Formats: sequence, structure tokens, C-alpha cells
Amino acid sequence: MINKNKHQLFSKWMILILLLTASNFSYSDIKPLTFGSFELIKQEYKNKPFILALWSIDCPPCFQELDLLKAKIDQYKNLNVVLISSDDISAIEEIHDALKQHGLEFTENWVFAEGFTEKLRFEIDPNWSGVLPRTYLYNAKHKKIVVEGLLKEELLNEWIKLNIR
Repeated sequence: MINKNKHQLFSKWMILILLLTASNFSYSDIKPLTFGSFELIKQEYKNKPFILALWSIDCPPCFQELDLLKAKIDQYKNLNVVLISSDDISAIEEIHDALKQHGLEFTENWVFAEGFTEKLRFEIDPNWSGVLPRTYLYNAKHKKIVVEGLLKEELLNEWIKLNIR
């Protein structure tokens, strides 16, 4: 079982390397989310508010939320937004295209890069069953508001008013 998981991970990394090489590293702005990556994200935003939005290329409501987040990023230059695609890393080209289409290719972007996605979901939130979109509004002390389903603009505006200066 462990060897199979290692082989799957190795295969995914090889696919990513081949994709990046073939595309002259045009997808290098999308980081692979592996075990422990979520802790790195939280450390990067230690004592800072940030939005963590989970989405997928197969989720039409996710695109509505991406558009809302793009509008707020344009409006508030100091708004920290982290996007995580729950798609497999082998879909990196489609993920990149979707991000570019919604003007978010320069936002901090991650993609699931482990075969055992349940463990990645558990690291982010033990209560997350995989339903998308899913958004976390973290304040500077990393107390969070969890939004399952489409993020409402009114809630986002209220959170921004309290957390973004």
C-alpha cells in the first residue's frame, strides 16, 4: 500500500515536471499542496488576516466565488487571498486556464498534489467533507469563519470591514 502511494506520488510529480518543462514553467505560479503545506500557508500569514478559498474546475459556483474574490482583490490591494484547487495536479493546465480566465493567475495558488486527498482535506479542516466551494475567512489571530457553499458578498464585505485596513 505504501509503495503504491509512493508510486502514485512519484507519477504525479513526474507529470508536473513534464508539464512545467513543456510549458516553459508557465504553471510555476501554482504550488503543489502536499502534506504539511497548509501549516506553511498559516505560517506565511501569521498575525495577518487572509482568505482561504477551496475550489475546483468542475464546480460552477466556484467560478462565481472566484469572480467575487477577484473584484475584492482589485478593490483592496492588501487583501490576502489563498486559492486551493482540490483538483488533481494532473489537471494543472485546466486549473491555470481557469485562474487566468478569472484574472487570478497571480494570486497565491495551490493544487492538491497527493494521492490521499482525504488527508489533505483533514489537514485543512477535519470537518470538511469535500463540498465546494468552501471558504475560510481568517482574522489576524486565525480565528476563522467557515463558509460551505457560495460565499455571500455581504458576509465578505463585513469581514473585510473588520479585518482589512
